[in-house]
Amino acid sequence: MREVTLLPPARPLPAAARELRSAVRGFLAAERAAGRFVPACDAWLSGWDESFSRRLAGHGWIGMTIPPEYGGPGRSPLDRYVVVEELLAAGAPVAAHWVCDRQIAPNLLRYGSEELKRRYLPAIARGECYFAIGLSEPDAGSDLAAVRTAGVRADGGWIVSGVKIWTSGAHRAHALIALLRTGPPDGRQRHVGLSQLLIELDQPGVTIRPLAGGEAPEVAAALVKDVGTRLENEIIEVARMLAAAEPDPGDAGYAGLLAHAILHAPGFTIRGGTNEILRTVVARGLGLR
Repeated sequence: MREVTLLPPARPLPAAARELRSAVRGFLAAERAAGRFVPACDAWLSGWDESFSRRLAGHGWIGMTIPPEYGGPGRSPLDRYVVVEELLAAGAPVAAHWVCDRQIAPNLLRYGSEELKRRYLPAIARGECYFAIGLSEPDAGSDLAAVRTAGVRADGGWIVSGVKIWTSGAHRAHALIALLRTGPPDGRQRHVGLSQLLIELDQPGVTIRPLAGGEAPEVAAALVKDVGTRLENEIIEVARMLAAAEPDPGDAGYAGLLAHAILHAPGFTIRGGTNEILRTVVARGLGLR
């Protein structure tokens, strides 16, 4: 028998990073105590709170790796990792600045013109600038090489025509980073000819509207509800199996949350329609009965 080591030994964080983690935890505890946010799952996508983003930026915790000459604190990637880890673990409402912090600022630093850097990076670091991402299209979801939105050079810029879908936060964002085709694909290299353009959303010709096109989405909604409620119950069962303690309604921590989830689990398949009824809706929609 031989011992196999799959991971390198863990190294402790530097003292400065540990102090930063403690400061972020203190900030989040104070925010919760003041009732400014309630922890939520997927808060990086659904927790849009611009005032929270500005308070976070007041500590220098947005756009942390942006250099001082562009309005940022110039912190290290490790410092940024510590802050992001704590925010996600706390279920904090970071959706407003999430795309800017994660993608836009690094892209602008590497590829942006000096004008774009001066215009956007300081506002991102202040928590006052919000972006959306335009990738998917009605006929191009995960296969981004199939995008049809086109960009054609014109005097002073580009003319862009097309439609993007699943663009979370677009109705609140200031600008969009859009993937589009600026040239033809090169034979089997379907990703050749693709570019990303920064599109300001207050320009004439830009229309932002919600999804669901006047069509009734009952079949798709029923399928999603059926799958979702079964998954919810499975997650609780897995959590129960992995828990170190038995569910306890009187506990203020994990055991109490688990007990609460178990108590409410039977209602998952009732509210919004029982799974049996939803499956009937799907069968009728597919012409099976």
